[in-house]
Amino acid sequence: MKKKLLKPPSGHGEILFLPGVEQFSKALRNGGMLSTCHQLHFFHPGIGIRFHLVDLIQREDKCIVFMDTDRTDLRVRCPWVGETPTHGSGPYSAKERPKVFNFVVSEKPLYTFSSLESERVEGFFKEIESHLKSVLHDTGYTCIQEFRRFSEIFLGQDPSLPLRERLADGFIRFNGITARHMFLTELLAGAEYSEFLGRIYTEAERFRAVYNQSIDRFGDLFRFRFRNYPFPKLEGGELPFWIIRDGRRHQLSTNRVDASDLKRYTIVPKASPLTLFLRLHVAGVFMHGVGGANYEWINEQILEGFYHVEPRPYFVMSATFHLCRIPDRDFPYFFMNPGVTRSALIRYFGSWGSTVLT
Repeated sequence: MKKKLLKPPSGHGEILFLPGVEQFSKALRNGGMLSTCHQLHFFHPGIGIRFHLVDLIQREDKCIVFMDTDRTDLRVRCPWVGETPTHGSGPYSAKERPKVFNFVVSEKPLYTFSSLESERVEGFFKEIESHLKSVLHDTGYTCIQEFRRFSEIFLGQDPSLPLRERLADGFIRFNGITARHMFLTELLAGAEYSEFLGRIYTEAERFRAVYNQSIDRFGDLFRFRFRNYPFPKLEGGELPFWIIRDGRRHQLSTNRVDASDLKRYTIVPKASPLTLFLRLHVAGVFMHGVGGANYEWINEQILEGFYHVEPRPYFVMSATFHLCRIPDRDFPYFFMNPGVTRSALIRYFGSWGSTVLT
């Protein structure tokens, strides 16, 4: 009988942390960089707990990687009438669909965007604040205050900065994070990524075989609602990378791109090879969210079957279940006080008697 790969915490409102605090403490003692990676979207505050964990761990060898190679999807989903980010209740009706504000939504990767017009940015924030005031009134005081704080940070930036830098700076400053951070494109510009990509391309047939076999085994063991979850198998000359042309992503295929041309193009990894690269060449201890955890089992098989190495440890952390009072988990992080998540994280580790945060 097929089983679910990832189960929610057993108790109401618990933080999800797998495989556990003891294993995490041991992995930290064994050395290697502590790292996590995520897109710079306006994501739910439950996702942000990983960044707070990296920030609170007392060690120099740590880094947050912001993924700037994915499509740009910057939307803000706002509460509807009668719902707040701390006391929401029940499913909404067709007449109460949440308001969604689009900031920048494009198939172009985030790193290709330069600065935005000041008027456009100011108008975006004013429109959201006006909506929040109209639907939340006194019940949404904290939500409105936190959003204003984020707005002040964002609007106070140098407007000539590229979009990704403004997003990273806004997230870091709003959450009070001091850990070093960098963009994925900076890592991909190095020799290690070039060698990583080159080996997969050179041994493409063997890589595809291991990759597809791992997905087949995944499908045999675990149950999911979607047919091609977490991603489809590779066909023909396909490899799980994007080649960037004219500012847009296209599927990389050995049938269309010769090995001698690899350095001529910008080629970025999809989800699976991204964390393969980070775990092989960057992170000694890698922190995943719930989404990545659902496919990392496949990467474990690839690390063993293609690279013939014992996988470095990875961990899964999310506060989405801890913040489960929210009926729809798409509210952005800047609608809630980050101190709530940070304090919950400290209490969680303290309950296990762990001293890794001190």
